[in-house]
Amino acid sequence: MVTASVNLMLDLDERSVDDLMQLRFWLETVGVEEAAGHAPGLSDAAIGELTSALHRLEEASGSPSERIAADTVFHATVVGAAGNPYLTAVYESVHTAVLSFELKQWVQRETVPEWLQGPISEAQLALHQPILAAVLDGDPEAGRKAVLAHHRVMVEHLEAAVAHTSDGT
Repeated sequence: MVTASVNLMLDLDERSVDDLMQLRFWLETVGVEEAAGHAPGLSDAAIGELTSALHRLEEASGSPSERIAADTVFHATVVGAAGNPYLTAVYESVHTAVLSFELKQWVQRETVPEWLQGPISEAQLALHQPILAAVLDGDPEAGRKAVLAHHRVMVEHLEAAVAHTSDGT
């Protein structure tokens, strides 16, 4: 229901995507900080899920759908490590709404953005690795900084998608 409500809000006012991106950033920041706070008590299974999610992202092929799925799993797994199922559910709904908005922009342009073509780049991995490292090291401050760095790049991608759709390119 959260995803449906958010998508309706975006349909009514696409400019609200900035607010949605801010919410995604806040939710992920809280999730990473909380997960980092749980680091000493994370089970081997939880640590395995986290490292597996990053490995899946590293191994994602050039398929945009595979890359998007791996990215989604990575971020949801990290937020899930905070141990609050409501935070995870709301985060996943907001993340899904952002992806749906971006997909709509790509479909309208009939293209896939450059950053999503081919295998994942070292620069993109460098945005994800510090998030996981902060959680595993139990460092909420490093986690906050890593999520902020990732968020800034996401905002650039979103702005590019909207700009290209607006100017017809």
